[in-house]
Amino acid sequence: MRDTGVFTWVAIYDHKETLYHQWNFNGVVEGMGRPSFAISGDYNQCGQKELFFFTLKSDSIFLHSVKDLYNPDPSISIRFITLAGPGRGKPDLWLLEAEMQDLNGDGNKELIFGLGTGFSRFPRSVFAYYIDQDSLARSPESSYHINGLFQADITGNGQPEIIMRGMSSSNIDPLLARYHDHSNWLMMLDQNLEFLFEPVEIPGRSTSFVPLLIEKDGATELKGISLRGHFNENAVLYSFSQKGKITDTIDTGMNVSAFFVTHNCAGQPMVVFTNAREGTFVYNLSLNKRSPLSSINSLALLQHFDFDGNGALEAVTLSLSESELHVFRAGMKKPATEAINWYTTVPLMFSVKESTTYPPLISLQLGQDHYLLSYGPNPAYYFNFLYYLLIYAGMLGFAFTTRNIQKRQIQRRLDTEKKITELQLSMVKTQLDPHFTMNAINAIIYSVNQNQKEKANENLHRFSRLYRSLLLSADSTRRSLEDELNFCRDYLELEKARFDNAFDFEINIGKNVDLHQLVPKMMVQTHAENAVKQGLSPVPKGGKIRIDITSNGQQLEIEITDNGIGRQQAAKKAGTSTGKGLAIMKEFFNLYKKYYKEDISADIQDVFDDQGKASGTRVIIKISRHDESN
Repeated sequence: MRDTGVFTWVAIYDHKETLYHQWNFNGVVEGMGRPSFAISGDYNQCGQKELFFFTLKSDSIFLHSVKDLYNPDPSISIRFITLAGPGRGKPDLWLLEAEMQDLNGDGNKELIFGLGTGFSRFPRSVFAYYIDQDSLARSPESSYHINGLFQADITGNGQPEIIMRGMSSSNIDPLLARYHDHSNWLMMLDQNLEFLFEPVEIPGRSTSFVPLLIEKDGATELKGISLRGHFNENAVLYSFSQKGKITDTIDTGMNVSAFFVTHNCAGQPMVVFTNAREGTFVYNLSLNKRSPLSSINSLALLQHFDFDGNGALEAVTLSLSESELHVFRAGMKKPATEAINWYTTVPLMFSVKESTTYPPLISLQLGQDHYLLSYGPNPAYYFNFLYYLLIYAGMLGFAFTTRNIQKRQIQRRLDTEKKITELQLSMVKTQLDPHFTMNAINAIIYSVNQNQKEKANENLHRFSRLYRSLLLSADSTRRSLEDELNFCRDYLELEKARFDNAFDFEINIGKNVDLHQLVPKMMVQTHAENAVKQGLSPVPKGGKIRIDITSNGQQLEIEITDNGIGRQQAAKKAGTSTGKGLAIMKEFFNLYKKYYKEDISADIQDVFDDQGKASGTRVIIKISRHDESN
């Protein structure tokens, strides 16, 4: 189509660029603000589409039509439609396309279109041209700024109604028409191009208002979005009754520059709001749940097609800021993305090209650039299942390995605890053996025979405390340092009485020592007993045992020193001693360190006098402090 300034000629070519014919029409297309001046459709359902063109001559708008591509004469020529308003010195018109529709039930479809203007009061109307009757119908007078038409069956009578989309441009004096452009209006036309109900004014100054027809649960819900992009206000979602009454309003919570309607996997409607500063979000119709499309800032297009033939519609979108085309699965999920060379001033033509050998192709004409994009299943998609299977197997293997490690750790802990308990019982049997018990009782009897009742009573109490302490701590491997020292003190007092005061002992506790610190049970008593039996028992009198406990805040140190005959002489006079108690204590310390994660050691040293003669034995026990809160 070309405008020569006097007339417009139209040439039609096939896909091989073979010219069918050229037709010349009176009038021009100059002054019409949009590049679409033609509509095609098969009005009589003969299998071939007719082409309808509009031109402007002086202040008149004319319709022309080409029916037979091989006939040099047009089927309609210079059919007057209406007058064009002056605008701001010249007409400012645009054509609003709509689907052909049989309005009178005669089996032939009527040509339905709208004419919109920017600054002219007229024509701002919807027209229906009855082709066979050569008659024209027009919607009621209005100066509402309409910029789009769509059709849907709202009443359920099987015939689509016509819904107008527009904006409050405030270009026309509101006193010149009842339905002015200082407000937005919900306008719907029936098959006679009369108002389906009295137009509903949308309160508030808005940039535009877009009616929505939502199919939900087998019924059609009437809604609309009022956009206030130029006024930096939040968009508002309206709900209407079938008669156009406003039933509900919901604030979207964001300033919306564009929006689109799509569906989730269950077929439920969703709304996509976009704003260049805030991003793009997908909402349900209650606007109480949204999810961001993090990779997309603004959308300029959203259309639906079933590219892969699975019965579910994919959503095709164009992103302005990223210059990308996206194809989403239902619910705006799993996008496939392709970069395109596009900027806002380039005209956009979008279509789908059917193919017999490939899935349908996406056709994009962006200025001088033409894109043909295929969309179909990713052949590597099923490798994802192998990938997920490997991840699952790895996680399962990790879980089993961790579980086995934990089981082994628990079993080792139980074995260690069992071993400690067995060693503990062995120590009890070793330290408080029947020989000691009989000697202690004999010492008590001796005190009674010597009429030393108080001493006999005191020793008897000590003996009972020893057994009571053992019974109360039978299920424990540790006790407080204070309890351990009290146990050792009672034991030494009984031994001292049994040996008729042949030795003495003292216990010295440093000021920084925490008597509540937990230590291995029998730790001090075992080494004190060994000092009595091995070092002091051969000494007739003057024996001495000194127990010193100190702490530097990090480590507890217990030093047990005796002035006995020393280890070498004791070994020669071993007698009935087997040294089993010290061996058990050593093994006990090793297990204790593993179980309680504490460092503990016992160092046994010989003590010599100034002449180098053995004069006793010293045992130094070191144990790290353990924070029980951990």
